[in-house]
Amino acid sequence: MQMHRRQFVCGDCNENHLTRDSMETHLKAHHHGLFSESQLPIVLDMCDRPIDDSEQSLCILCGEEMSLSKLQSHLAMHLEDIALFVLPSSVEDGEADGGSKMTNQAAKLKSEVERDGDELYGFSKAVNYETTGI
Repeated sequence: MQMHRRQFVCGDCNENHLTRDSMETHLKAHHHGLFSESQLPIVLDMCDRPIDDSEQSLCILCGEEMSLSKLQSHLAMHLEDIALFVLPSSVEDGEADGGSKMTNQAAKLKSEVERDGDELYGFSKAVNYETTGI
């Protein structure tokens, strides 16, 4: 998580910035002339710091404030909820396919085929024209 949660701290005035671009703007505006344009990438690298684990941070999904150390498991919970939400719901159907679960859509299509007999997904079964003589 420390590779993703970074901050940029100015070495002269201890001002914190969340993005490299913001720090670059700060350095150019407030510390102009202390370094050349070619030195700027090196200075920015020197300002790059990990955010302290005890620092309070907001969850981007629900807005709850918590320490960075708790945020990882909190976000994992949200991601699991999202993953479970997009999975199709299941219907227990012991006879349908040997006791395994079948999705609602598959169970509905199967019952329609069983009810209609000769139609599958709204289409009639193909007719073998060679054997029917048509």
